[in-house]
Amino acid sequence: MGYIDYFFPNAEEAITLTGARDESEAAAVLERHGVTNTVLKVGARGCLVHNADTSEIVPAVGRDAVDTTGAGDNFAAGYICVLLRGMNPVDAAVFANGVACLSVTRLGATAAVRSLEQVEEFIAGIEATGT
Repeated sequence: MGYIDYFFPNAEEAITLTGARDESEAAAVLERHGVTNTVLKVGARGCLVHNADTSEIVPAVGRDAVDTTGAGDNFAAGYICVLLRGMNPVDAAVFANGVACLSVTRLGATAAVRSLEQVEEFIAGIEATGT
């Protein structure tokens, strides 16, 4: 596991993999085994970003879901996209939560998310309205 820079399991997967009691303990176990950054998806609560510098829940963006197919994949893609553009892990999680939220607004895994600019506008609208 020492070769893993970013790991994106959901909380249940991480707990099962590590034998931990909860997601925070699972992230700590993964770190002890060499995972540099763990980003645990914790459903409607958002995600837990864990590394040597932080262990922080980044809240999900609340919207009514039409179809959750592909939400986790969209989350990971959004996270990696902005991480490669220089965003820090916690801000990348905020962006990724926005991508996942947008992705569930239409049927299918790829129908809702069309471009980086679309996601940025979507997140700006959420931040402006607080919803």
